Amino acid sequence: MPSTEKVSYQLTTNLSLAHAIEHFLDLTFPDIARYAQAKKITEPLLGIVASVNGQAYGVLLAENKGHSFKILTWFVHKAYRNQGIGENLLLKLEKVLLKNNACDLLFIDYDADWEGSAWMESIFKKNNWQSPKDNLWMCATERKLISQAPWLDIVPKMRGLEVFAWQNITLLERLQLLQETFYPPIHNPFVDETRIALAYSYGIRKDNKIIGWLITHQISATTIQYSNFFIHSAYRKNGHAIGILIKAIKQQIADHKFEKFVFQIPPSSGQMAFLKKRLEPYLIYKSIMRSNAKTLRDK
Repeated sequence: MPSTEKVSYQLTTNLSLAHAIEHFLDLTFPDIARYAQAKKITEPLLGIVASVNGQAYGVLLAENKGHSFKILTWFVHKAYRNQGIGENLLLKLEKVLLKNNACDLLFIDYDADWEGSAWMESIFKKNNWQSPKDNLWMCATERKLISQAPWLDIVPKMRGLEVFAWQNITLLERLQLLQETFYPPIHNPFVDETRIALAYSYGIRKDNKIIGWLITHQISATTIQYSNFFIHSAYRKNGHAIGILIKAIKQQIADHKFEKFVFQIPPSSGQMAFLKKRLEPYLIYKSIMRSNAKTLRDK
């Protein structure tokens, strides 16, 4: 095996997603092509490539998010691991961003169940990153399983509330909602709008004012992701949340177009315990998604 002394590192600052997929797909984790199917990626990408004798064996790709950069993939070929290459990729990215005063923050989201998560967290701790935070409960099920849930037959009492198809939101409501402060930024319902699965996305109105929503996205030919489920804190204890969830799930079951259901549930939704209790018996997969970050400059 080659030593790290023979490894060279190259910075790529104008990397297109297509080029990354064509040349580095086997050196991306998570798989960059599958990631791009589920979420819109801002181009160009920033990349650090580790090579030996002109052959790439390690790649780190980051996305410019404005005032921050997000690490999308970080991978070293198994034959070249345990030599410090992975850590060097990260350090060289940090150095480039600091030198160019490029952003305030460098961050990453990852699955706590990934084989390399413990290694990543040790690198973060060693290099003065923040402590990791659990920020999302992610789970998946299939039509034949979720169809067995008895709570799908519940008819929720929605007194004084109006459930409406999200595609029917008015321009005025949109503008008003963008000015509201009752939901955190992670629950902005207008993120990644081009991918919204309108057939399974709903909102709730109270006195002609929007107080909640369930936004879904099509992330593959067979899968709908329940990405953004939020109810105003004043209305969470009345069982209103389950109303739009049942409506969306039953519609997806009836359509027979998408076999799989993926749910993303952040603690800030106020619905994590509620949903875990009802979904867990029917899952084929579940995991905790974590985030970590490092401040690169004071704002």
